[in-house]
Amino acid sequence: HSAPIAAGNAAPTDVAGTSRVLRNTYALLSMTLLFSAAIAATSAAFQLPAPGILLTLGGYFGLLFAVYKFKNSGWALPAVFALTGFMGYSLGPVLNKSLALPGGAQVVTLALAATGATFLALSAWVLTTRRDFSFMGGFLFAGMVIALIAGLGAVFLQMPALGLAVAAMVALLSAGLILFETSRIVNGGETKRPQTRRAHIECARKRGRKRDRVDALVKARIGQSQWRGHVAQHGAPRRKRLRI
Repeated sequence: HSAPIAAGNAAPTDVAGTSRVLRNTYALLSMTLLFSAAIAATSAAFQLPAPGILLTLGGYFGLLFAVYKFKNSGWALPAVFALTGFMGYSLGPVLNKSLALPGGAQVVTLALAATGATFLALSAWVLTTRRDFSFMGGFLFAGMVIALIAGLGAVFLQMPALGLAVAAMVALLSAGLILFETSRIVNGGETKRPQTRRAHIECARKRGRKRDRVDALVKARIGQSQWRGHVAQHGAPRRKRLRI
């Protein structure tokens, strides 16, 4: 892959364009994060039911398609907020289940701290070193497709061990995607687009999805150990049929 780009060798116009995209991307990312957190807190407070696997997948990919469809129009921002709001709503029941377990509050707090630390550390590394991670694109895409298929198999076949392995795999792939997307911004991959609003929206959407994946999957891995301790003390609950 190409060598790291030195900050001193960048043209002033490129540096200004990169800084503008970074500033607007992080501003939009912060607003979508706050909106998603507010929806998740509301969903958990009112104990709204889980939407189910089919509705979750349909809503997520449908809204994701809407973001791509309207990325060059004024409907792009509402589509992004609708996507992040739906993700927050689907996260509410997960929070309720995690808080109901012994030490659930610690699980949620630790997951939030680990997510924030991972996101900030990886972003700071790329912004400081300006390394080019564009070579990872094909590998990350193929890995996400495999993880999606394996995750659906774990849900329908009710295989907790496979689900835990998929959670670890997606967490690592999401970390790689944070490096990949930040590198595209720093090295000019997003500043070359004629529609700067499109670049800001797509950057914020992609980075927000990686952050949410890491957050949910860290909760899953930490909650797994808490759940094992609960089963060891009180016994395993009776299994329920999968509701879709």
